Amino acid sequence: MPQKVQVYIYDLSMGLASQFSALFLGKQINGIWHTGIVVYGKEWFYGGEGIMHTHPGGTVMGPPHQVEDLGETDVPEEIFRDYLKDISAQFSNQTYNLFTNNCNTFSNEIAQFLTSRSIPEHISNLPQEVLETPFGAQIKPMLDQMQNIRGNFEQPLPAAPPQARQSTSTSTARPAPTATGGSQSFPESDILKITSKGFSRSEALKELDKCNGDADKALVCLLARSLKI
Repeated sequence: MPQKVQVYIYDLSMGLASQFSALFLGKQINGIWHTGIVVYGKEWFYGGEGIMHTHPGGTVMGPPHQVEDLGETDVPEEIFRDYLKDISAQFSNQTYNLFTNNCNTFSNEIAQFLTSRSIPEHISNLPQEVLETPFGAQIKPMLDQMQNIRGNFEQPLPAAPPQARQSTSTSTARPAPTATGGSQSFPESDILKITSKGFSRSEALKELDKCNGDADKALVCLLARSLKI
């Protein structure tokens, strides 16, 4: 029975590339794209532990930014799994390269195997586009740093413990965790927004303090300094 094949597209920059790429790169880029291929009821992707799969949309990145249909495949799942074993050495944790062998390289490879179609060119061509911009050489160290934390983005969400899934009428909501920087306290979600881009926790707290808790502004300031803009 033919199986639908889709590419799930995620923006790792969470909208920041679209807002600030023209300033940083001298060229408009609408996202820092991560992709996974959805087929046989699962999402298959290349992450921090090599080739991985989860239920569609089941990574910590949440719902995809965009979904594109690639058609259908007649390849049985058993043969597809054998194929993944054959290419596992090419797509291991050790062979990952942000510019030449990344999640989108993997998605394109299996899309062609299943459907003879490729993922959108604006996604597969993004690394070269970035490197060809005036600030490409300057941004490469930051992107290399993002590469080191890619596993944190792409890991499937852990299952909630049984007690976390139970709800009772006597339960009370807990406030979101916070951390203190200088004279202010900041939500852990704002700190994670910055540290997930490769900056240290202390840098995040210090910049949040300077920016009066504005996480977007703090992240932009840190990125600008890292690029010496």
